[in-house]
Amino acid sequence: MKKKEFTTIVLALFSIGLFACSCPKIKGLNGKFAGFQTMSKLMNHTLLVEVSKKTEIGIFVKIRKDYKKSTELNELFIENGNSGINCNHSTENFKIGEKYLIVLWNENELEKNNSLSICYESFINVSHNQTKAQIVDKEEFQLRKWNIEQIEKKLGIEI
Repeated sequence: MKKKEFTTIVLALFSIGLFACSCPKIKGLNGKFAGFQTMSKLMNHTLLVEVSKKTEIGIFVKIRKDYKKSTELNELFIENGNSGINCNHSTENFKIGEKYLIVLWNENELEKNNSLSICYESFINVSHNQTKAQIVDKEEFQLRKWNIEQIEKKLGIEI
């Protein structure tokens, strides 16, 4: 193999590594996967939203409840993510009319483009009486069935 071809292959492989998802460690969890309960305490925005519109690049949601009174907005955009590149959930499976509890980081006002992280439980579909979610921190990602009353009690909120 020629030196030029070898260098090109090495650079290509190196650049793939640069674009791979790498989740930060969350202080105090000692390697546990952060459940929604912890992230709701750590993040600046905990919202109940309803999907109002879908596009190829993401979803528009109406804010139904703002549990931390953190924004004056009535609607926001959540971009369609790629779990391998930017550590964000895809919004392709979200359906118009479904309701979700979400946690978002933005320090001040919510940005034009928000995303849902795969590094912790960043959203829970609460459209039905039962859902699968990781509410509490675990050694590894494990979904468990919860009903709405259990979620409300665990998080100390009303959906």
